[in-house]
Amino acid sequence: MGACTNGSKCIIFGINILFWAAAGCLIFIAVFVLTEFSDTSCSMGRLYLVLPMCATVLIGVLLFLNSFLGCCGAVRESKKCLSTFMVVTLLVLVLEILCSGLAFAFMPTVRSQVRGNWEDTIQDYSEGRCDPLVDYLQHRMECCGCANFTDWNDTAWAIANPGMVPSSCCVSGNSCPVSDPAAMWANGQGCCEKLENLASTNLVYFAIGFVALASLQALVVLTACVLKSRRKEQNYVHLDADCMPGSTQPSPSHL
Repeated sequence: MGACTNGSKCIIFGINILFWAAAGCLIFIAVFVLTEFSDTSCSMGRLYLVLPMCATVLIGVLLFLNSFLGCCGAVRESKKCLSTFMVVTLLVLVLEILCSGLAFAFMPTVRSQVRGNWEDTIQDYSEGRCDPLVDYLQHRMECCGCANFTDWNDTAWAIANPGMVPSSCCVSGNSCPVSDPAAMWANGQGCCEKLENLASTNLVYFAIGFVALASLQALVVLTACVLKSRRKEQNYVHLDADCMPGSTQPSPSHL
């Protein structure tokens, strides 16, 4: 019984250490992105950066606190802590399943929204509101515009800089003329198609990561159940046969 209890504690503690590390990574990445694009106020930035990153911070904090609760319950063998830990873990697992289903179901809608928001985003570029986001996407993904570099033709920035595309579209790092696609990333290929391909590729890794995380969560819940049941068994008082009702014991005078 002792070996089983200690083994359960080690499993719960070890898995929660992994959850701690994952929570820390999530919070760090979200805070970094929010800090990096803190001056982005365009609709695309709010929709695809601010809201998801805020949700990521909340998930990371919840995962961190729940992991701490699980470790405390395992070390102290507290039934209340273990019960709360199991309930919260199961709720998180259900939320993960719902979010995953919604992500797959609304993927076509998200793709159309990306294309729709891109036009508004590059229009805002001339106002200095979306420069960091647009420049980062175009430079990082080596692309220009949504469909291609001609998306910049009717923007306010293009009117102020006739015949040119922004520096983030160009290999040289400086603004280049629209008449020379060879000077642009991938000959002026658009970003939206690359974003869609990137999302499709990452869905595979997302599915693998989700299965691994769900398996760990299921394992830690089962282990917590085992530890909780062992704790209940240890609380039982085992009586000897001589102490059972109706039994007689020799008095000291007969010894």
